[in-house]
Amino acid sequence: MPSVSGIISTTSGVVNTDVIITAYDVDLINQQRLGEITLQGSFSSQTFQIRYSRRQYQSAEGSGTADIQVRASTLDGLLATETEIIFNAPDEVTDIRLELRPVENPASELERLVESLTPLMEGVEFA
Repeated sequence: MPSVSGIISTTSGVVNTDVIITAYDVDLINQQRLGEITLQGSFSSQTFQIRYSRRQYQSAEGSGTADIQVRASTLDGLLATETEIIFNAPDEVTDIRLELRPVENPASELERLVESLTPLMEGVEFA
């Protein structure tokens, strides 16, 4: 089973809130979430692994491989990071290094909720 693994750390000491790490297959037009994990707070460095299935992605180029990007952020949205896109990624992507950094203009709680709920709304508009 394909997977992405690595280490997440922070430049600002200990993370005191949960961190969501998400792996995506990124294509020219869209991106597809491959998997996600939540790490419990109170760490300065921690390992992670996200497993996913080949059926979760379809390559627009027809190569049968995913173009992987990993993103991480704290639940409060104040720290975040992302990797460069790994084109034609192998089944086992290891040694990912994520370093949480302060976000310059963090989104409000409402903006974060709208962003996370919009895919679930399936075209239904918010009132």
